[in-house]
Amino acid sequence: MLGTLRDIRGHLLALVMLSMLPVLGVVMYETWRTTNERIAEAHLNLQAAAASVAAMLDADVLGAGLLVQSLAEMPGVSKADAAVCERQIGSIIRPHQRYSSVLVVRPDGTPVCATIPMPRGVNFSDREYFSRALAAKAPILGAPVVSRARGTGVLPVAFAARNNSGQVSAVLVAALDLAWYQQFESERNLYPGFALTWWDGEGKIAYRYPDPEKWIGASLADTALGHAARKTAAAGTAKEFGVDGIERVHGFARLARQGAVDLTIGLSVPVDELTAAPHALFLRTTVLIALVSIVTLTAAWLLGEISIRRPLVRLTTVAERIGGGDLDARVGGPYPADEIGILARRFDAMAADVQAQHEMLRHSQERVRLHFHQTALAVIEWDAAFRVVEWNPAAEKIFGYSKAEALGRHAAFVVPGEVRAQVDEVWQSLAGRRGGFRSTNRNLHKDGRSILCEWHNTPLVDGEGRFIGAASLALDVTERQRAEDEIRRLNAELEQRVQERTRQLDDANRELESFSYSVSHDLRAPLRHVQGYVELLVAEEGEKLSAEARSHLRVIEEASVEMGQLIDDLLMFSRMGRVEMNQTEADPGVLVHEVIRSLETATGERNIEWKIGPLPAVVADPSMLRQVFANLLGNAVKYTRPRDPARIEIGCASEESGQLVFFVRDNGVGFDMKYAHKLFAVFQRLHRADEFEGTGIGLANVRRVISRHGGRVWAEGKVDGGATFFFTLKAAPRDSRV
Repeated sequence: MLGTLRDIRGHLLALVMLSMLPVLGVVMYETWRTTNERIAEAHLNLQAAAASVAAMLDADVLGAGLLVQSLAEMPGVSKADAAVCERQIGSIIRPHQRYSSVLVVRPDGTPVCATIPMPRGVNFSDREYFSRALAAKAPILGAPVVSRARGTGVLPVAFAARNNSGQVSAVLVAALDLAWYQQFESERNLYPGFALTWWDGEGKIAYRYPDPEKWIGASLADTALGHAARKTAAAGTAKEFGVDGIERVHGFARLARQGAVDLTIGLSVPVDELTAAPHALFLRTTVLIALVSIVTLTAAWLLGEISIRRPLVRLTTVAERIGGGDLDARVGGPYPADEIGILARRFDAMAADVQAQHEMLRHSQERVRLHFHQTALAVIEWDAAFRVVEWNPAAEKIFGYSKAEALGRHAAFVVPGEVRAQVDEVWQSLAGRRGGFRSTNRNLHKDGRSILCEWHNTPLVDGEGRFIGAASLALDVTERQRAEDEIRRLNAELEQRVQERTRQLDDANRELESFSYSVSHDLRAPLRHVQGYVELLVAEEGEKLSAEARSHLRVIEEASVEMGQLIDDLLMFSRMGRVEMNQTEADPGVLVHEVIRSLETATGERNIEWKIGPLPAVVADPSMLRQVFANLLGNAVKYTRPRDPARIEIGCASEESGQLVFFVRDNGVGFDMKYAHKLFAVFQRLHRADEFEGTGIGLANVRRVISRHGGRVWAEGKVDGGATFFFTLKAAPRDSRV
């Protein structure tokens, strides 16, 4: 790992070095571009300078011709007077440094006078330009020659002076100093180390600076420069090796006024001179880049060591400690504010999460281990060959075999022969990975007993989906099965006894209802006789009877009326339990209004405020539902008798589980809620008969009707605070309520 971190530092240094390559490339490119630009510029400048010198020389040749013509007219020159000649020529020529010398020569070639000392015995008759001047009537330009007096290259311009008879009296020669043009170019400071060369049409060097004595007379005819110059009509450039063997950039131009002379001037500068500055700059820049690179690499090395390698070494050390099991290891703060700091912080957070997960896993494994050893279920693991590989204590208890006895054994040791085919089918399904299976079958205990076990089996597969075995949970349900069998037997017996008791109860109820009906009918005849004789007795003997006797007759009459009402209510109560229901869609609102109209006779002049809310349609027997409202509204009218005004409200409170909750609320005398359980029992009354009349059967009848409709009824009240009676009925379908 540390080697890898060293590689990271090496990669960082390599990255820094690579980042310098573009800079170095730019410097190299700029050096190449600058060098090419300087060479191209030198081509243009040298050609222009050569053309300028050629033009200057051309003008100087013209001037020299005019000069010698004007000098020929001077008396000292025309008469060949040496003293006068030297004085006159010297005064004129002295300011013009471009002339190497001006001399006057007799027709036989001997000098008359000159601006510089002449060697003794010199004769110019052997000069080519002298012979041409004698034959010409105008100034002529001679080929470049080496001055006999100075040993430098000169360009002679000669003119033959003639007397009145046309005879040549003298030849005047003005020698243009080719070295002067080199000095002129030096003063222009065109390029340091430049060379100036004059050569004739045959390539012979007339003058060259520097080292003229070395090169005058040498030939350029067979050199690349000479070939390039011959191909050029007026001016041109070339980058060739010069006569001195040095690669140069050359600019050259020919004289325009050539006459019989073919003369070319060449200016050149060594390529090394042109590239010296860019190369020096490149060298300095490269050295600077190298120094910057060294400093940068040192800084990168230190930065990589301090900011990257050391934190990463710390991080990897902690990672290795955690990998070795030390889950408490942490990088710890302070965390740098860079990416590695963020990584270290998150690594510590991850390590804390790993530790927490490890603790959870450890606790989970501990719980699994405890469950494995303490559960009442047999936990058995089988390999792919149906052999035991795990066997928990519950399995030892259920099957009687210890773990050592069970491990490695085939499942046949706990599977009796009669269920082996069933178990084999389950195993094949597990091996085919067709999901888990639950089964109940007989198994063998070690002591030979047959036990009934409930099995939950799950196939086990590896990461590649291959079947490697199965896990089974088994529970001994022998006793449970025995208990269930006993419960089923008892349930069957109980069911038979319940049916018998129900039949007996139904018979008793029918007999009771028949008896009640018969009694009610049988009591009506004697009761009618009692009422009739009481009425007859009052009518015939009423005035003969004493007041006490008449009071007794009133009591008998009222009791017979009350008993008649009781008999009617009993008949109604009995009929409500026997009559067949005709359930259909009923409108409670219509029934309520009918009941209210039927009560108008009983209410008389009482001040009653009726409030009837929306009453949705229900599924019910309309006649039975009308009886419910008749009982509830009759009670409300009766128990609000002390109130003025009496307020009675009928409405629908809510809807729950498809049933509507209806209510009848009044502001009457109310009741004590601790006696609410007696309200709906037969003959149960919460008020005295002298306060409010009644038989105690009406609310019992309400409960019987609502119960037969599948609803329920209840009441809420408060003494002197009124009462509210609730009942539920099945709502009619919504489409029928729209």
